This record gives sequence, C-alpha cells and structure tokens, in this order.
Amino acid sequence: MSSAAALFVNPAFSQKTDDKPEEDEVIKLSTFSVSTDAYHGYVASSTLIGGKTAQKITDVPQTVSVVTRDLIDDIGAVTPQEALNRLVPGVSVVSRQGSSSAGAYIRGFRVQNWAVDGATMRALDTLSTFNVDAIEVIKGPASVTFGAFAAYGGYVSILPKYAHRNQKNKVQFDVGTDNFYSGMIDIGDELGKDGDFQYRLVLGSLSSDRAGWEYDFDKSLTIAPSFAYDFSENNRVRVRFAITETDTKNSTTALDINGNVVKGFSSNGPSDEYHNEEQGYSTQMVWETELNDEWSTKINIFGARGHIDWMGNNLRSSTTLSQDYFVNPYKRDYTWTNFYVDYSVSFKKDEIANTGISYQAVGSLSMDHWNNHYTLWDVNQYAPWSGYKIDPTNPNWALLPTSSELLFPTRYIYYNTEWLGGAVIENVVGLFKDKLLLSAAICFNYDNRSSHTAWREPRTNASGGTYVGDPTPTNINEKATKRFGIVYKPTDKMSIYAGSTEAFLAVGAIFKADGSRLDPETGKNEEIGFKLDFLEALGGNFSFTGAMFRINVVNKWRGDPNNAGFFVQDGAQESNGFDAQLSYTSQKLSFIAGYFQADGPNDKLSGLRGVIVPKTTWNFWGKYSITENLIVGGGLKHMGDALANDRRFTVPAFTTADLFAAYTTPMYHGTMTYRLGVTNITDEEAVIVMSGASTVQREEGRRYKFSASYSW
Repeated sequence: MSSAAALFVNPAFSQKTDDKPEEDEVIKLSTFSVSTDAYHGYVASSTLIGGKTAQKITDVPQTVSVVTRDLIDDIGAVTPQEALNRLVPGVSVVSRQGSSSAGAYIRGFRVQNWAVDGATMRALDTLSTFNVDAIEVIKGPASVTFGAFAAYGGYVSILPKYAHRNQKNKVQFDVGTDNFYSGMIDIGDELGKDGDFQYRLVLGSLSSDRAGWEYDFDKSLTIAPSFAYDFSENNRVRVRFAITETDTKNSTTALDINGNVVKGFSSNGPSDEYHNEEQGYSTQMVWETELNDEWSTKINIFGARGHIDWMGNNLRSSTTLSQDYFVNPYKRDYTWTNFYVDYSVSFKKDEIANTGISYQAVGSLSMDHWNNHYTLWDVNQYAPWSGYKIDPTNPNWALLPTSSELLFPTRYIYYNTEWLGGAVIENVVGLFKDKLLLSAAICFNYDNRSSHTAWREPRTNASGGTYVGDPTPTNINEKATKRFGIVYKPTDKMSIYAGSTEAFLAVGAIFKADGSRLDPETGKNEEIGFKLDFLEALGGNFSFTGAMFRINVVNKWRGDPNNAGFFVQDGAQESNGFDAQLSYTSQKLSFIAGYFQADGPNDKLSGLRGVIVPKTTWNFWGKYSITENLIVGGGLKHMGDALANDRRFTVPAFTTADLFAAYTTPMYHGTMTYRLGVTNITDEEAVIVMSGASTVQREEGRRYKFSASYSW
C-alpha cells in the first residue's frame, strides 16, 4: 500500500457501503476523522457530533442518530428536514423546506440552529439534499461542544459532500407530482502521481408547484465545488464552496368556520410577487494534521453571506374560529453574514505503560459571529391594508398590495449582532483496555449580543417622517457548562452508559420591570441507555440505541403579567421519556425503526403541556432485494397529537405510509438505476403543526416521483 493512500477520511465522504475495506482504502486516520467503513447502508458505527473528536457511537454517553446517504436516497428526501422528520424518533417538528432558519424540536425542546461539518451556524441558506452526505443528531444538550444554541433537546450537524479518493460519480433526474422536476450531477476525480489532489463538483436544480402547502419549493439551484489535498499521509486540507439560489412560496392554510382545514387555500394567492427569493454563498476549510502518534490538530473555518427578498403575508385571528381572518402582508429585505472559526488540539494515548489505561484530552477555542440587517415594510401599519380581512373559502386576492405599492419602509434593523465563543476541554479515561470509559468535559461559554432598530414615525406609506430608536446596550452572558459520562462495554459491540449534560441559552436584550436584564436559561439532560454497534447476526449488522432521559430547564422567561413590555423569569419545564432506534443492514434486507415517548415538556408553573410537540412518535423504513437487480421497500411514520401554539386546538395524530421500487442494471462502465416512489399512499390530510386556527401547516399529500440515475 502506498503512503499516499493512508489519509484522513470522514465516513460520510466515502459512499462505501460494503463490509470490507478495499485493498487501497484509507486506513491511517487522525483523531478528528472516522474510517470509511463506519457506515454500512442504514447502519452507522461512528460519529463526529458526540464531541470535538470522532468517536464510536457506543462510546458516547448520549443518544446519537445518523441518517446515512443510503437512507436519504431510498426515501427520496428532497430536504434534510424531510429526512429527519421521517427517520429519527423524537424529532417531531422541523422547519419546513424553504425556511432559511434551520430548526428542529428534539425530545420536546426547540433546537434553533444547526452545524455544517462541525461549524455552528446562526443562519443557513435554504437547504436541499443535493450536497448532503449524512445527517447526525445528538439528543440532549450539546452546548459543551457546539455552544449556547445546542440546548436543550439536542443538535443537528450536516455532513456535506467533499472531494475524496475513489469518487463514485452520479447523474440523476427526477420527475413527479405537482410539476416536480429535479436534476443532479455529482462528479469528481483525483490528480497527481499518487492522487494527492482530489476535486468534486455537485450541481443540483429542482422546481415544483404545490400552491397552498407550507413553503413549497418553486425553484432551487445548488452549485457546490470542493477540493482536497494531501500534503502527506498525516496532513490533509479540504475546502468547499456552496452557492444556492431559491425561489419559494411562503404559503399557509387555515381552518374554516367549522374547524376544518381549507384544502385549496393559499395565503399567497395567485400573485407571483408573493414569494421569497434567497441567495446564499458559503465557504469552509478544514485542515487536519497528525503531528505524531499522540498529537493532532484541526482548524475549521467557515464563512457565509446571504440575502433574502421576502414578499408574503400572515393570517391572524383574535377568536377561536372565524369566517374571516385578518391579513398581514409584509415585505422584507434581509442580509446576513456568518463567520465561524475553531482550533482544536488532541492528545491521545492508547495505553499508558502496559497498564490497560488509555487517555485522550481535547482542547478547543471557537468563535461564531453572526450579523443581520433588515429593511421592513410592516403593511399592517398602513391603511387600507391594516384592517383587511379575508375569507379563506372565497379569498379576494386582488385587494392585497403589490410590491410597487409598498413604497416606504416602516423600520430598519441596522444590525442584530452576536458573538458566541467557547473554550472547551474534554477528557476520556479508558480502564481495563477500554472496557470502562469515564468522560468529563467543561466549556466556558461567551455570549455577546447587540441590536439597533429604528422605526419611522409616522408609520404610513408616505414620504417623510423621522426614524427613532437607539441601539440597545450590549448584553454579555458568560457561563460554564459541564458534561459527565460513564460507559461500560462488556464486549466491543455492546455498551451500557449513563450521562449528564448541561446547557444554557442566553435570552438576549430583554429586561425585567426594574430595568435589570434576564439571566441565561439553564438546563440539564440526564439519561441511561444501552447500545449495540455492528452486531453481526442473521446474516447482517445490527445497531441499537435505547435510552431513558430526563430534561429539566429552569430560569424560563415569560411576559410580566403586571408590566406590559417587560418579562419575569420564574418558569421551569421538565420532560421525562424514552426513545430507541434499531437498524439492520444485510445484502438482502435493510431496515431502520424508531420509537419516542415522553411526558412533557410540561410547564411546572402552569402545569400545561408544551405546545407543538407530540408525546409519541414512531417510524419504520425498510427495503428488500427480491433479485440482484430489483429492490422494493417503504415505511411508516406516526406522529401523536399535539397542541396548537395558542393552546386552543389539538392537532390530531396521524400515520402515513410510503412505498418504492428500484431496478438496477449494468450500463456501459457503470450502473443505471430506476426508482418509483409513492409517499403518503392513503393521501391523508394530516396537520403537522398549528400556530393557531389561521396558520396551519399540513403533511404532504400523496405524491409520486420517478428517478433515473447513472453511477460510475
């Protein structure tokens, strides 16, 4: 084996799914990387989300779920949100496609932001799966690793596609219901005598038309080149770029006077002006160096900029049900920037002086900066639109304002800025040849926020006026959070663990009535669990994680009932539950199944159940090879009932079913694959979340999609 082949590789960057490494496969790894054989079909063995270094999932004293590229392809997921909702138990509501704020509810608590290859993001341009190799989810707070916004339910990290050795190229075209068209090109190669320079280009474009459904993708374009260079067998850099452009409809629907969903209603109407246009540009560099057998370093730098033109409207209602809803048209011009840098140093000793004791320590410094700027037209401030109502069963869209009628902004947000920093130390001690692992980590969190909003007075759609509003004082929160864990491994394939993780969430520049600022919210996740890792049985590999957990959040803030515009901080929430996931992969059969049930989150002050989040979710997805060329499969997803955001409605439970068939045949020097899929085969009119009677987000109805792809 040549020395050039012994390089760092992330498992998601190699689309390898067979059981044995190839003869020339990468085998020497930095402590920050995972081997290429860590993913087998639906089963994942290692993770990059459990800490600052790569770890086996069985060694992490928290629940970790991984959605592999095989799973994304088999379910035909267009967005990461769709993949998580359908495959990961306890992920109940995820921001819909078309939304630039990538968020999720995990174990009942909101997760506001995600990471991309370990870089914590404050904003993301609209996501598709074109440039995604895998999605990792850690359940329970991860703020020790990812900062304040990794509270409380968990965190999500996207592993993007990078250039790597032995690239498997692919061209794919899709066509489906609702004028859905999609095309993707994913090609790459390696150059140089030993292939030390690798490049890759991902191009993706899709369009569809589904009026009246929440955040329907109209158009999306992704251009994502990347390259990697191996300076030596222990020194590697990878660099990627991404350009995304999207044009989406910000649709909602509503309930009629009888409380039924109005199926044909779109709050955007027929006007082509009511849509969101977004452009996002990002670049990321990750440089890993193995200094010697014990010391390694990693530099992770990310930068991004985006711009969004919004033209849409919201519905609102002051009564439980209404024949007519108030309409709030709006227009926004929004620009954001994001910069992240992390420097990590790892020391690892596999065994200390023949004692059977191992030790690993990681130190890291990181800073995440986010800034945005708004220009807003608050049309509900203007006559005649301030009092306009609409009947969802017979809407008169002609009365809505056009963009050319909205001449003068009502306000500017000159800046809304955050500086989020962290200093992390992680330690893992292995005893009895790593049968017993003891881990502890501490993170010093720094949260610095400031903003400046100026309103134009008077707030009319006319020239003139004066902008008023002073910058808010900078709000700085500092807090140390800790993580502890113990893992016992009776065998290499099995572990029993217990873990405790802390989190905090700064609340920004809001005040109590006495003028003092609020303290950060704090929370803790405690869990015990059992895991299996690549357990060979029944002709394949099993993976399992099951855990009982308790999440307790204190210092929750709420509106001051006695002083309008101010807040008090006396709340608390608690959630107790169980979740589990079982995966299996063999040559003939693969499946993944998950279950989640929790009592909460419940508000301790009022005793009320948390909104939006169902108590129970479960999912199943599987495929079976009838012949060497023909595969059939499908799955089920269930979401229990949930409360609307205003607590006036209960969102009914629902279960949907999907089916697919794929046929593969050799062609030229590659393989041709044809796939036909049907989602929500019963065409159930399911509601996934309600902000109220006037804002209802629905589950996709029955949809068909045919795909043809060529790989070589």
